Amino acid sequence: MSLLTKLFRRIIFADEVIDDNKVNELLAKKYNETIVIAEDDSEILAYLKDELSTNFRVIAVNNGYDAVKAVMDDEVSLILSDVLMPALNGFQLCSNIKSNIATCHIPIVLLTALSDDNQRIYGIAEGADEYIHKPFNMQYVRLKIIRIIEERKRLCQYIRPKIRSSDEARSRQSSLCGRCVPG
Repeated sequence: MSLLTKLFRRIIFADEVIDDNKVNELLAKKYNETIVIAEDDSEILAYLKDELSTNFRVIAVNNGYDAVKAVMDDEVSLILSDVLMPALNGFQLCSNIKSNIATCHIPIVLLTALSDDNQRIYGIAEGADEYIHKPFNMQYVRLKIIRIIEERKRLCQYIRPKIRSSDEARSRQSSLCGRCVPG
């Protein structure tokens, strides 16, 4: 079978591969995480807050400066930000969050009407974890946020035991060394 035939068969049968139950299950779930939405357009901000509140605790702000304040005041799992905003734009927000050791772990998704590849490259270079164009599909945005948060949870679950065992090893070594030192 030729490569072209294989690709054609994949396209024809793609609907059979998509599991709507998995998508619906993810979209129906309520998560304990808090996300910050930074968007200066009040209608888009209200829409995003309304849509994402079904899954997450949402803090809605209308500029990047207030987003930074919200992140400092609350335990935030993800930031969803417009790029073109007053006070602190999305690129500056990324740079600010990703350059601070206390917040650099927080994923950032940029939403923007800017479609130039150079803008996207700049956003990723500043630390954005994802870059989504406006107009956007809300289901895609919600699923992307869910998958990023779930991925971070899995990473924490994987790393946490390794950190504990490393801390315990250091503690044992320290107590052993303490017994060896004449007092």
